[in-house]
Amino acid sequence: AVPDGMMVLFSGIGPNAQETVSVGVGALAGSTVMLLTLPWFICVIFGRVPIEDGKANYGSKERAGICGSGISYNDTIPKNAKIMLMTTSL
Repeated sequence: AVPDGMMVLFSGIGPNAQETVSVGVGALAGSTVMLLTLPWFICVIFGRVPIEDGKANYGSKERAGICGSGISYNDTIPKNAKIMLMTTSL
């Protein structure tokens, strides 16, 4: 948080502050999206298991391929996603 805040702060130094701050805020938003997406992608790739009868089989010992594999999630994920979407409008 502090390095990102400093990046936005120092991007606003100079005669054309409004335009340069928008660049700093854009970089902050981009880094936040990357920091959320990269761990999610890694968890999905390395946490995938074979799908059997439409359900993820976490007890299986076989190695999961790209096709026919996936993950399952619990009921809190959609709820938290809705909260995240609502708070973006604040």
